Amino acid sequence: MNNTKGLTEIGQSVAALNESDLSPQDLAEQSAQLVAKAIERTGLMVVVEIKASLGKVHLLGRVTDENKKSFIQDFTVAVLKRTLPADIDVFVGTQYFAYKGDVSNIKYGWVFAFSSEDLKEAAEYICEAAKEVAPLNDVMESRLMGPATPRGGSGRKGAAPVRVG
Repeated sequence: MNNTKGLTEIGQSVAALNESDLSPQDLAEQSAQLVAKAIERTGLMVVVEIKASLGKVHLLGRVTDENKKSFIQDFTVAVLKRTLPADIDVFVGTQYFAYKGDVSNIKYGWVFAFSSEDLKEAAEYICEAAKEVAPLNDVMESRLMGPATPRGGSGRKGAAPVRVG
């Protein structure tokens, strides 16, 4: 993979993860964190729970009704296009649970889960897909709108010296 693929939310390459310094569990957790941040950067899902284990990552979050279509049609399709050829299993769906252990208060959240023998590679593909859906915004020059600059008594625009005394 080249360094332009799999960027984190701050533009750092996922390839920068140094596997030799991390235990397999630490690598799984770090990959899960990177993917969670990349997904949140799309603005389509707010991740509320992250679970990582050897070869598996499970994210639970909230997707609003207005984001549901884009989450499925844009983000999920972009992820599948990148991960299917790479033998990475992806699951997107909903999970129902008893809120605060109260079975009379059933809630649901959106699940984004993936598994792979190489979680680092999987994270690269998923971060790349997230970048495609919500590319980093470049700052562009634009005119500021608002009232004109107030004029002082001299009729000049802008700042004027202040006289003391």
